[in-house]
Amino acid sequence: MVYALHGYSIGAEQWSHEIHVPQTIEGSFAQGAKEFIVVLPDSKTIYNGSMYSSSATTGDFENFIAHDVVNYMEAHDRTIPNRLSRGLVVHSMGGYGASRERESAVPLWVKAGIDDWLAEAESVEGRIFRSVAKNGRVSRSSLSDWAVWSIVQRSAEEFGLKRLGAPDLGGTCANFCR
Repeated sequence: MVYALHGYSIGAEQWSHEIHVPQTIEGSFAQGAKEFIVVLPDSKTIYNGSMYSSSATTGDFENFIAHDVVNYMEAHDRTIPNRLSRGLVVHSMGGYGASRERESAVPLWVKAGIDDWLAEAESVEGRIFRSVAKNGRVSRSSLSDWAVWSIVQRSAEEFGLKRLGAPDLGGTCANFCR
């Protein structure tokens, strides 16, 4: 999935002509690129642009792009729900928007799992990672930072990610921790 964020004063349609979308995609495939979807969300406003920010004047384009569009695409198209399967092409205002919030929105299936977990843990405040007893009962006490990190590292290795560091988790944590 490639999200193409246009610049100030132009919309998605004009930008798709300027960057020659069909020819660029064909050229990518000719060079061996795997199948991908290009998403060109339009963020042009009556003020010529949104800066991909949350604004009382232009609207909440920050959340629209980073959450609504990504979640919609994952719910309606064949996607790989993983930030490593997403890319950005940006110009001007799009670069500013991408720098404000890394493109790492929480997929719907992840949010649903977290919501279920929070309901089971009967907690919506504080740390969400809790121990679970053999009988399935969720503890009220939270796991330590080290315990969570160990679980994440072990799971990453199972998925073939050999070198995982805290910066890899930063964008996702920013979304979980709001």
